Amino acid sequence: MKRKAWIKSIRVHKSPGFEAGTFPPIQELGEHLNIIWGPNGVGKSTLTRAMRALIWKSGVSKEVEASASLQTDESLWDLSLANGRLRQIRLADDQETSLPGRNDELSESYWFTLHELLQEDAGNAATFLHEVRTRMQGGIDLGSACERAGGIFTFARATAWQARDAKAAIESLKSVVREQEEHQHIQDDIDALQREIDEGPSLSERKGVIERALFLIETKDAIETLERKLASYDPAIGSITTDSFRRAEELKKALKKAEDDFDNYASLDEELTQEFRECSVEGRHLQDREKSLRLKKRLDEFEKATLAQKASFDGFSQAQETLEEWEREHSWLMSDPPKEATLLAYVEKLKQIASECEPLRCSLDAHTRLVESLGECEQIGHTAKELSKLQLRLSDWISLSWKLQGSHEGRPLKAGIRKKILLLVSLIGILASALGIFVHPTLFIAGPLAILGAIAMLLPASGKDASFKMKENEHREKTRELQQMTAELGIEGPDRWDIESCQAFNVLLEEQISATGQVEQMNRQRKLANGLVETSQEKLSRWVNDWRDAALAIGLQDDEARLEGAQFFHFAQRLEAWSTYRIAYVNAKKAMELDKDGSAKALLALQNELETEESDLAALKTMSESLYKRLEKAAALQVDLEKNSHQGVSLRAEKELRREALHQFWETSGLPFGAEERLKRLSSQVEEWQDLQRALRHTLTLYDTAAEESPAALDLSNTFTAEDLRQQSEQIEEQQKVLNGKLQSLGGLIKTYDDLKFGSALSKAQLQRAEALQELETFRQEQVMMRMVTVLASELKEESEKKFQPQVLEQASEWLASITSNRYTLSASDEGFFATDTIMGRNYKVEELSSGTRIQLLFSIRMAFITMQEKSSEVSLPIFLDELLANSDDERASAMVDAIAEIARERQVFYVTAQSDEVERLKSVGPSLVNLMSLEDIAREYKLSVAPLKPYVPEKRQIPEPLEDYHEYAVALSVAGPSLWEPVTGLHSWHLFCESQDLYRYLKLGLSHCAQIVQALGPSHPLSFRLELLKTAQNLAKEGRCRILDVPTLERSNLDLNRGANYWSQILGRVATEPMTGNDLLRLVADKEIKNFSESNQEILTDWLLKQGFASEKQPRQPEEIMGSLFVHFEAFEADTDDETVVRRWLAGVVGQAVYHAREKLFFT
Repeated sequence: MKRKAWIKSIRVHKSPGFEAGTFPPIQELGEHLNIIWGPNGVGKSTLTRAMRALIWKSGVSKEVEASASLQTDESLWDLSLANGRLRQIRLADDQETSLPGRNDELSESYWFTLHELLQEDAGNAATFLHEVRTRMQGGIDLGSACERAGGIFTFARATAWQARDAKAAIESLKSVVREQEEHQHIQDDIDALQREIDEGPSLSERKGVIERALFLIETKDAIETLERKLASYDPAIGSITTDSFRRAEELKKALKKAEDDFDNYASLDEELTQEFRECSVEGRHLQDREKSLRLKKRLDEFEKATLAQKASFDGFSQAQETLEEWEREHSWLMSDPPKEATLLAYVEKLKQIASECEPLRCSLDAHTRLVESLGECEQIGHTAKELSKLQLRLSDWISLSWKLQGSHEGRPLKAGIRKKILLLVSLIGILASALGIFVHPTLFIAGPLAILGAIAMLLPASGKDASFKMKENEHREKTRELQQMTAELGIEGPDRWDIESCQAFNVLLEEQISATGQVEQMNRQRKLANGLVETSQEKLSRWVNDWRDAALAIGLQDDEARLEGAQFFHFAQRLEAWSTYRIAYVNAKKAMELDKDGSAKALLALQNELETEESDLAALKTMSESLYKRLEKAAALQVDLEKNSHQGVSLRAEKELRREALHQFWETSGLPFGAEERLKRLSSQVEEWQDLQRALRHTLTLYDTAAEESPAALDLSNTFTAEDLRQQSEQIEEQQKVLNGKLQSLGGLIKTYDDLKFGSALSKAQLQRAEALQELETFRQEQVMMRMVTVLASELKEESEKKFQPQVLEQASEWLASITSNRYTLSASDEGFFATDTIMGRNYKVEELSSGTRIQLLFSIRMAFITMQEKSSEVSLPIFLDELLANSDDERASAMVDAIAEIARERQVFYVTAQSDEVERLKSVGPSLVNLMSLEDIAREYKLSVAPLKPYVPEKRQIPEPLEDYHEYAVALSVAGPSLWEPVTGLHSWHLFCESQDLYRYLKLGLSHCAQIVQALGPSHPLSFRLELLKTAQNLAKEGRCRILDVPTLERSNLDLNRGANYWSQILGRVATEPMTGNDLLRLVADKEIKNFSESNQEILTDWLLKQGFASEKQPRQPEEIMGSLFVHFEAFEADTDDETVVRRWLAGVVGQAVYHAREKLFFT
């Protein structure tokens, strides 16, 4: 049993006639019979072309990009086609290989189209016939061999081109002779026609005057109509605007608000005044701004002084008790204490001397060891400061050098950039020259301008600016300074004074500075260590002298003092404690007396501040807190009263100003004060009145201009009626039609006369006859030789065909018998295939059959051929049928349907048709085999899912009569929303109108798309102008806006990047995980988030993104900017018209929300 391969789903990414991403994906395809139907232009051929290109590699592969999923008995396959490369991957082992049974050379045999079958005779079955003949001749194609040898079966007849040329040349010669005899009196006919045609310009001029006169009459009627309408309005409307009523309401509300604010102020002022009186604070206290702070300070000082007095008394008591206790314990020691100053001084001195000895000896020993470890000081040639100064000057020189090279005057142009600029300018010059030759001579200017620009960019600047010259002088001066410094320091400078050499010299200086700094640091440490040793020795000597003096002062010898110092030091501590107790007692007594005096002074200050003689702390604290709170509240209330007073003045002035503004408004409007109803009615009529005024001015301008340009037309408009003028215009048109016919006749006569008079037709005809006769003789000799080759080949062929008989021919005959109810069988010969009528018993060639039978025969041959070529692989690939039933009667159609059903049981079949009757016939096969796909419905649903129509509710102006909801009408028609990247010509007609009735009138005519309406109405129609506005708006909206990138687009692109590099995987990963434009991708590259991406690759990526519209260097235009550009570019584009409404609505759907107003239309002739 043969295996079957069938397509499960397909997605067309790009194809001629369909932008990328616009063709709907087909998800569910049946494995038997798939009926693809829909009207012409919906994409049936595109879909089948893509499916065939995914199975077989053919010439169409470069035009189509698609992907599909294909199922075989063994595995699921992933098919993809991009950039002309066909990839077929078996998902079972992820192996890229060709489909089993695929034969690209014979791919066309799977494609059955009605027009090809009807146009072919034996050519449709040429491949199959060739195979049959080869097998009948034992595997040798004698017919092809005979053909390559130049053999022919019969001599050429009179239909040979040499015979025809000879006969035509003889007839041409006879024709020339007869024509010269017949045309002898043409000149008289030419003169007569010329006299009649000379009257044509006067008729055209007369018609133009009549048309202008008709225009003047119609314009004058329109003026009178407008003047009557304007006269019906209130005379006061000239002083009113559309916002007058709203302004009056605002002024009235403002006055009411000002009066309410002033009343609120008066109430608040009264409340604040009452609270201020209740504070009971004298005015002098309020004027004293620091009263409350001072009072708080005096209270705090008194509290602190009281606490300090109590603490000092407690300290005195404790010191007195400690001293008395010590004296009781040591009264046996002495009757009278020694002098405190002398004893204390020596005790302190002995303590200090004893504690200083050991640290001094240790310090001297440590410093001595440090000096020994550091060693002697080292000699240096230059200090680090001198070298650092030289390095600083060198760094300034390098920075200035870089600035000079980075400026426009000092920066050399790279060789690659120079070549690119020269190439670009050459192309611009060539293009400008071509435009100057073929379009307009003034465009020759572009070429020289481009060449001058290139010279300006390529040549170095001759006139450098002052700043650059200053930098050059500064650079030379710094070079001299560096050379002088290196000479003074005895340092060898760089070999060349350029940036590279100086940078290398800077590195050497850095190393010398580092080494010199380390030596200087060590020398400083050595000097410091030597100084510390000397200082330690001096301190130890002074200590020895001090110890000797103290020992002698208390009667001890030098040696004994050192031995007995510890016993004396113990006694001294006790004497020191007694002396300390005495001093603490005296100090505590003095502190107690001082705190007592401070408390008395703080009490007096607080009493003076409170103006009272109370001395109790609690009472004073209560009085202070009460006064403090009242002062704070009164001060705050005073501030509020002052602020409220200023506000009152402002509110009173505001109230008077609002009252004056309201009165001024009514005086300006020319209406009585308070006539609000009349004002409201006039405000609603202002817009209509202004439209009529503008229309009147415009119409008067048109009338005056036309009258000035054609006074004759003005006279006619005042003399005749419009109907009379129209009749005269029709009469002139009839006369012009007659003259146009005569003009054509005149042209033909003149040409004929010139040819007879000046032509060389007779001599040429004679020469052609001689040449044709010579070619005919040569052809006859060739025919004799070629016929001899054919006779020999025929004898060999007849002998070979007796031995072989192809089985595949029998199979084709069985197919034909099956689908013709055994009426016809198939046979073959050298002349091609024959259909044998089993009833009549005669053979018919293919061209002798009816169209229906002929389709059946060729269909049988195709199926037999497919069966033959699939024998080796045993795989049934899908076949594609295109309207094969169109030329068949009911009986033949039923037989063909049965044959298609039989084929569909074995393999996948795609039947493409636009005829609903064929769909009904094929549906009779049965639901288990049939998968019906309406491509139009699929495309509509896909477009709705991709671009759903956004609701757009206009802001309604006041108009005489309400309009129907136009958006709801769009929903009923299933209109898709606009897209910035799809042509506006493909939009539904709904997008060109504003009212349902106008749209309905065109829909009845079948004009459902914008392009159809413009094609039917012509370029001068207002709707064509409206579509042109949409096209321009789309171009402006695309500027600065970028398309969203996707992975399939990148994979199909012709980017010259390494697809196996790591950066390419990073790019695909970022694009797949987050939506981004080309600008976003370039930002990632610039921020180094895409690793290892070179500058050259970045230029390639940038150029491609800009060219494909995924990136932009411009700023996006906002809707109002786009509208402003349209108003400037198109003089006929006016505001407050349906044209503006249509454009704003389209912009709202693609680049943002917009508000538009419906308006009352004014029509006049």
